[in-house]
Amino acid sequence: MLSRLRSFWWPDNSYSPAYRRVLKHTRQYYNRQARRYGDSLAALGWQTAAGQAVRFSQFLQALPAQSIVDFGCGRGDFYGFLCDQGWTGTYTGLDISPEMTRLAQKRYPDATFITGSLADVPPADVVVASGVFSLQIPDPMHNLAVQIGTLLARARYQLVFNALSQSCESQVPGLQYYNATQVHRLCRQWDPQATLIRDYWPDDFTIHIKKGMR
Repeated sequence: MLSRLRSFWWPDNSYSPAYRRVLKHTRQYYNRQARRYGDSLAALGWQTAAGQAVRFSQFLQALPAQSIVDFGCGRGDFYGFLCDQGWTGTYTGLDISPEMTRLAQKRYPDATFITGSLADVPPADVVVASGVFSLQIPDPMHNLAVQIGTLLARARYQLVFNALSQSCESQVPGLQYYNATQVHRLCRQWDPQATLIRDYWPDDFTIHIKKGMR
C-alpha cells in the first residue's frame, strides 16, 4: 500500500518574521515531544484520554460533514474519535511536526496526513483545531485572528476550535491562555451567531463559526 503521508516544506515566505519564529518553535517543540514520549498522550500534552475525549465531544455539533481537515492533528487522535462515533467521511490531518505525522500515519494508515503549516490547509466541509493555540505566542490576539481567518477561508461550512481559558486557576508557564469572551467577540465578525461553549472543562473553551452567517 502506498503511503498517504504527504509533506510540504515550510514556512511560507508570506509569513511575518515573528510568525515564522512561532512556527519554527512549534515544529521543534512537537518534534522533541514525539521523540521523547513516542506514541502517547504525553507527546501532545494531554493529561488523560478522558479529558481529550471531553474536548473532542464539543466538536460533534459540526457533524455530519462529508470532509474534515484536522489542523494540528498530532497523532491523529481526533480521527480515531470520529471512527468511534461511526463517522465515515474523508479525513485529512495536518501537522507542522513531521514526527507527529509519522506517528499518525503509522496509527491510521487509511487516513491522509500532511506535514505542513497554515498555508497548506486543504479545503474541506469542516476545519477543526484542537489544542493548536496552546503554546505562548507574541501578540496572541492578532496572531489568533490571522489563523482563524485563514482556517475559516478553507472551510466550506464551519470552523471549530478550542483554546485555554484565562479563568484557569493554575496557569502553566509557556502556555497561552485567552479571554473566552474576547475571543468569542472576535469570532462574531465572521459569524454573528458564533457559538461559545465553556461549561465542559474549567480551563478550556470551544467556539463554532459557521460560514455564510454574516
